[in-house]
Amino acid sequence: MLLADQGLIPRVGRATKGGLTPFLPSPFLIRAARVAPMLAMAVWLAGCGAKPSPGRAPQDPAKDMNLSPEQVAQLLEPNVVGVAAMYDAQKCWLWTKNRVRVRGLRLTLFLFGSNNKSVFGDGVIRARLFVAQRNRLGKAQWPEEPTQEWSYSVEEAIPFRGRQPKIYGWYYGLFLDWVDRDLSDKEIRMIITFERADQRVISSDARDMRVPGGN
Repeated sequence: MLLADQGLIPRVGRATKGGLTPFLPSPFLIRAARVAPMLAMAVWLAGCGAKPSPGRAPQDPAKDMNLSPEQVAQLLEPNVVGVAAMYDAQKCWLWTKNRVRVRGLRLTLFLFGSNNKSVFGDGVIRARLFVAQRNRLGKAQWPEEPTQEWSYSVEEAIPFRGRQPKIYGWYYGLFLDWVDRDLSDKEIRMIITFERADQRVISSDARDMRVPGGN
């Protein structure tokens, strides 16, 4: 089993013109703090299909440490070239107050810029949830259309921004709540995409998980 399947490392995808083309990160990447810079470099070397827009200096998280909250709020990077979503296998689930069922999940989202660091993107973040259906042979089949979708513009994503950059750059902490939908013991697939201002769509790899049942 890949480390990514155990929730230990993020998964990354690449940009396409006609759709989403995911790929898996190398399994030897172990810790997130050490993985992200390598992962970002891998995305960049892979030529993620996203061409930088001229005339804009990339964000430098190392220089952003001393920025005021007002200055941080103005950070926007148009040249996002990679997307990675990290899920903590033990802590990603959001439960109802009485723990009857799971009502959502949390994840950490990284948008990699052309300087191989994670940035705040100038575009729309979309999170798509798919629920597997079983055929007569018991094999999981994934629908083409998502069961639920969350969309965040630049302004809507601000509350989810990390307060301080990490060694690999800025990040988002997303909380995706499906409220009254009961997905206990269901197999789900999460795909996170980023739509740049130039309409290019960049995708994370698909992440398949089973939602825990209630107590």
